[in-house]
Amino acid sequence: MKHNEKFVEMRSGIAIAAGPSISISSTNKSASVPSQKNQKTEQKQLTLTETIERKLMWDISDVKSKEYHYLIAEMIALDNEPLSMMDRVGFRRFMQKALPRYKVPSRTYITDKIVPDIYERIHTKIENNIFQAPIISVTSEMWSCTHNNSSFLSFTAHWLSPEFRLEHAVLAMKPVLGSHTGENITQELNLIATSWDIPQSKIHVLVHDSGANMVKGVRVAGYASARCFIHSIQLVVNDSLNSQPEVMETFVAARRIVTHFNHSGLAQEKLKNIQKELNLPEHQLRLVEQKRAISLYIADNNSTLNNLTTRQWELMEQCMRLLKPFEEITKITSSGCSCISEVIPHVSTLIRYLDKEETANNTKNISDSESYSPSSSKQRKRNTEDNVTDINTVNSGDIHKIFWDCFDEVAKENSNVNKNVAEKCSIARELELYLKKARIERNSNSYAWWFTNSHQYPRLSKFAKIYLSAPCSSVYSERLFFRSWQRIRKQTRTSTTSER
Repeated sequence: MKHNEKFVEMRSGIAIAAGPSISISSTNKSASVPSQKNQKTEQKQLTLTETIERKLMWDISDVKSKEYHYLIAEMIALDNEPLSMMDRVGFRRFMQKALPRYKVPSRTYITDKIVPDIYERIHTKIENNIFQAPIISVTSEMWSCTHNNSSFLSFTAHWLSPEFRLEHAVLAMKPVLGSHTGENITQELNLIATSWDIPQSKIHVLVHDSGANMVKGVRVAGYASARCFIHSIQLVVNDSLNSQPEVMETFVAARRIVTHFNHSGLAQEKLKNIQKELNLPEHQLRLVEQKRAISLYIADNNSTLNNLTTRQWELMEQCMRLLKPFEEITKITSSGCSCISEVIPHVSTLIRYLDKEETANNTKNISDSESYSPSSSKQRKRNTEDNVTDINTVNSGDIHKIFWDCFDEVAKENSNVNKNVAEKCSIARELELYLKKARIERNSNSYAWWFTNSHQYPRLSKFAKIYLSAPCSSVYSERLFFRSWQRIRKQTRTSTTSER
């Protein structure tokens, strides 16, 4: 009996050491699945070597360490984070918990070892792509940092890949020292192009803003140039509004209201309570949207703040209707796939829209405000009150439809002209087929169309790669400066200089 008990104990020990097996019951009559306790015991135990290796830190030059060095550096660059992020306690605690064997390197190691290597690899890749591109277009702008008056010149290249995919890359954000004269800008532009081995003949067009110094610098440098379409639209809108005294008076009164809420926390709190009661979005700066809330606030608080008059509210609403198409075009031409070929269709559509009788009727007060004088204000008030009902029936959806109907009208007329030209002129078969081709939809991707149809138009597709490479605005440079400005604002001290 004693030997039998020892035998059972020995069998149980073998089962535990060998891994999963059928356990023997005390009665020895049935078998069962191992319990949870046995399962934990039966897991593979680490060897002494494996245990030691798990506690050892990776060397800073280890392959695994370098992989994470590059990932951290790329994250800082892509997310526009400061290098000081590596010294933050929270980041280091997270990395220590997530990767116990990885030691976060110092900022000096990243800036001296990792960043230069990443820069060289990206520089080489961009250089090869530009070399292979038949031609490139460039956007360039000047920007001054208000924190320390440092000035920078951007230089962004745009080109089409063999697959008609639009590519772009920032080639330089160069500090500009001294006066911002046209000659200095010319010198900086030429230095950037030379540093990338880009001959002037390879630059199809240089898109820039309308600043006098920038215009002169590009002209002296001898580049074919085009002004930023979005910037030009903004100048047109500003000149138009500034030429109308009554509209400007309305804007001044509106700014007083905005300033009042910006400088008073109590006023903001009261306005939010009114917005909740009226089920209005809590956007205190959208005056037309918040008309009811603002009017109630001024009426209930006996404030010295003056509300806008009926005519001024109506002028603001009509300005919004008039400027809605300009806003839509600005958003479209700011997209990543917008090109300079869109400028003429958009300008033609805007002119057609502004010449329509419907537009004049919907913005009657703005059209008449050029002849505004205090003596005629009473008559204007009566006219405004008579027209309020009709004007308010026009919503943003109607304006959207009216405007893009103008686009279709212009496109249809242009298609008819193309057909006539193709029939009357003795031109190449390829061009004739292209002119007779049905126009693609307004929202379609022209680059994708050319990639699909390039085999049908082998000669024209070469020209398409040239002319479609140019963006219609310098928005890429604007975004570059905006990201730089965000980076500066994040800093705890204003120490960003041209050297950094």
